[in-house]
Amino acid sequence: MAIIVGGIAAIAGHGLTAGLTATPGHALFLLGALLWAAFSVALRRSGLAPLPAVAVVCVASLVGYVPGYMAVAGTAMAAAPWAEILPQALFQGILSPLTALCFANAVVLLGAARGAVFGALVPVLATLLGALALAEMPSLLETVGVVAVSAGAYLAAGATLRLGRARR
Repeated sequence: MAIIVGGIAAIAGHGLTAGLTATPGHALFLLGALLWAAFSVALRRSGLAPLPAVAVVCVASLVGYVPGYMAVAGTAMAAAPWAEILPQALFQGILSPLTALCFANAVVLLGAARGAVFGALVPVLATLLGALALAEMPSLLETVGVVAVSAGAYLAAGATLRLGRARR
């Protein structure tokens, strides 16, 4: 875990020292990681299978979010063009639950502690996608952080380093 924390600090180091404008985004990443970890523990304790667990979260999110959104936005969503609504509906209605289902299956198969480690890979993936999609090349320190987080997640998920001959 220390390797993961050090790697995340290396990845986020520049953003955290860049000023207050970067702080809300970093806080949201940490909140997201906290929520995924809470989901992992709650799933393990509940004993629910992955599909019903994800269904509970989806329905609870719908009931908790939509009324408040409609109260604030009113009819603005009805006026939005379908070209804007459809991608969001596909992402929020299909891709997000599929991602949660894959994660829930990982938690059931690996356990809550090992499954939660994969949340640490979010900064790694964000860094890699930023480089590929936005041409935001990571600094040397960020690259070291990506390698450290990846290695830490690999080790924390139960892998062992094999030095010399493989054990039989």
